[in-house]
Amino acid sequence: MVRKLACLKKMKLPIKIYANYVELGISKNARFDLDHAINRDNSNYPFWLLREKFKNFGIELNTPDLNKNRLIAFELHLNALRRDSIVPKYSLLYETPQINPDNGDTLLHLKYRLIFTWDDTLVNGKRYIKLNFTNKPLILIKEHLHNPRPNRRWLIH
Repeated sequence: MVRKLACLKKMKLPIKIYANYVELGISKNARFDLDHAINRDNSNYPFWLLREKFKNFGIELNTPDLNKNRLIAFELHLNALRRDSIVPKYSLLYETPQINPDNGDTLLHLKYRLIFTWDDTLVNGKRYIKLNFTNKPLILIKEHLHNPRPNRRWLIH
């Protein structure tokens, strides 16, 4: 058995990491599909690009229905969600609290390791990170999985 493990280690097989992308009403990776009907005005493109960037780090980001029976490393929620899970959670706050009241619920925010937001009144460089959606969440989540304490370098754009 030890020999087999040593051989596997030498082969350096890529370890695939799975993560859930959770958005109300979205399944079958529809948010990442550039040909899907919900992709009006190319609104799926930033999400498709984010998924591609995660792939470069060996992380496969899927909707929960496609990750069924897989070990999940973390969840990325679009907006604050009342969803329980035991894995680390991150959120992209897109909507204002007037559109999505849960985005204004700071008690609900406590379940997230990091929250990426456009809202300057929330940004503190610790739990709330300023984001005008780019691939920055990928880098921050990857570093945060290895070191849950904020790093000053994360704040550099």
